[in-house]
Order: sequence, then C-alpha cells, then structure tokens
Amino acid sequence: MKRTFLLLLSGLLWVSCERKTASDVYDKPYHDVYRQDPAENDSILKANNAELTLRPLRVIFTGYPQYALLPMLKVRYDDDGSPYTNDIEYNELSYRNENDYEELRNKADYYNMHNNIVAGFEAIYGDDLMNILITNNTTGERKMLFEQPVRIKNFYYPSPLTDVLANKPVKRQYYMVSCYDEDTNKDGYINRDDLRRFYLFSLDGKLVRALIEKNYGVVGSDYDYVNDLLFVYAYLDSNNNGKIDAKDPKHIFRIDLKKPETTSVVYN
Repeated sequence: MKRTFLLLLSGLLWVSCERKTASDVYDKPYHDVYRQDPAENDSILKANNAELTLRPLRVIFTGYPQYALLPMLKVRYDDDGSPYTNDIEYNELSYRNENDYEELRNKADYYNMHNNIVAGFEAIYGDDLMNILITNNTTGERKMLFEQPVRIKNFYYPSPLTDVLANKPVKRQYYMVSCYDEDTNKDGYINRDDLRRFYLFSLDGKLVRALIEKNYGVVGSDYDYVNDLLFVYAYLDSNNNGKIDAKDPKHIFRIDLKKPETTSVVYN
C-alpha cells in the first residue's frame, strides 16, 4: 500500500511540473484527457449535418468593443429527449509560455503576455465547439464564422488585455481558427481522422485565407514570442487520400503574426 501511494504521489508531481508549450494547444487539449466514448466521439459531426442543433454558451468579449463572440456548442439529448450542451468540453486557454530570457523578464512590462499562450490572443476550444457567432455591437449585425458546423480545435481572438512584447503593445486585428471542416477521407464523418485546417479571418468574420494550404493536415505549433512568430507543423497529404499516413512528409511553416497574410516555409 505504501509503495502504491508513493507511485501515485510521484505521478502527480510529474504532471504538475510538466512544462506547457504552444504545441500543447493542438496536441494535448482538455478533451483528450476527459474524452467521451470513442464511438460517440467519432460520430459527433456527420458529414451531412443538416439536423445538427447548436446553442450559444456565453458571450466572449474581444479587444474591440465593437465585436463580441458567442461560441456555438452542439446540443446533445438525454435518453428522455431533453436537450443539453456538454459545457465541460468548453475551455479557455491561458497559461504562461516560459522562456530563457530572465534578464528581459525582470524588466517591468518588457514582456507581459497576461498568461496568454500566444501574445495578443486568448483562445477557446472544446469537442462540442462547432461554430462562432460574431456580433457587431454597433450595427447589430450577426455573422456565423462558418456556413456549416465544423469541429473547431482552437479559436484565437484578440485579447481584451493589451499584451506587451519587447516593451511594445500587441494588438491583433484578426482571428485564427484551427478546425476540421471537411470530410476529407470520405468516411461520412468530420473528425480527427480528417485533415485539420488553419484559417485567418477578419474581425467581422470574413475568411481572409488558409494559413496552411488545404492539402495539409495541421498537427501542432510553437510560438516564438521574442520574434512574434508562429511555427506550424503539418503533414502533406501526398497520396490525396484525405488523411495523414505514416509516409506523408512533415513540413514546417512560419507565420509572422505582425503580418499574417503570408506564410513562409521553414522545412519541406
């Protein structure tokens, strides 16, 4: 019994000391720890999702008073037919991105990210997060980010707080979305077996471009806060079967978050 307790204690200490990185946002999300039944998870979003019902969770405030966001969750049903939303699957991402520049961190406000994992952004994610409703508080206009429900892995939006990098304020003017939006492998479902896309949207919800070409499957990223660069890891769907295979090559891309309209290749 004593040995079992010590093993459990050491395991808890290891978990509590594990360092978080930007890639954790993509590779180790909350819902991978508290995952529902795999069969239910795989069928959470059918390719033909005409009967899917969504419900807003709550209002999310952005760095622009003109715009507010409503995360739209999939409505589930109890055995008796009562509707509910799986709110435990909804989360907000905010934790410190550690660095080795102690002399800079000791300077007041030289680097201050307010515990955001990517400077200037807060992020939300969850297994049942299917869309984002953007509301314009000035005009009253509303717009869904996607025309049809998708499986959003991560949604980055401008933080209400002003982060600081190298003693300069960071103000984002766009959204970034990592999602599964197409049944790329043609199995009838939109799930983790499909290619994950990464998109850039304007503040009013208009698609600007795909940050990574759509014949890739995004698997992770790392944020370089010193240079304000996002390095994205993705696999090329080399045989065009709509999923990532063991032989598909891994490429690395670089996105300058100060001007995200262009993506450069680091490795291919």
